Amino acid sequence: MDYSKCFHQEMFAPEDFENVIRKAFGRKDLEIDLEPITRRGKPYGTRGHITNPANGNCVLIISDQQSSGRLQIEYRYAVDKKDFTRQGVVRFGSSPESIAAEVVRMLKEKDESRVRFELNFGRKQYA
Repeated sequence: MDYSKCFHQEMFAPEDFENVIRKAFGRKDLEIDLEPITRRGKPYGTRGHITNPANGNCVLIISDQQSSGRLQIEYRYAVDKKDFTRQGVVRFGSSPESIAAEVVRMLKEKDESRVRFELNFGRKQYA
């Protein structure tokens, strides 16, 4: 079976996400570590982290091409660049442009208690 027909032709490469986020952020001092996701040798999505070195806020982005052809993007705060879990408050979008403003807000967030709350939402707390 030829699976290539199951996937939408328009893919968002890591460079697409990087360009949209950098343009929305307005400064070039972001640390962006995005990489393509491949399945069966074909591009399927993008995953990685965007970090604001000024305050240490880190956002995990995972885009996933659904079998229906619809692009789904999940994004949330991450503890660091090694955090690929899907715990915490997860947000969804359908294109890099649709999530850009919210990702920029998350990267510029100054309220550490809000960031900690979202990171720990849904995680078990041990005494």
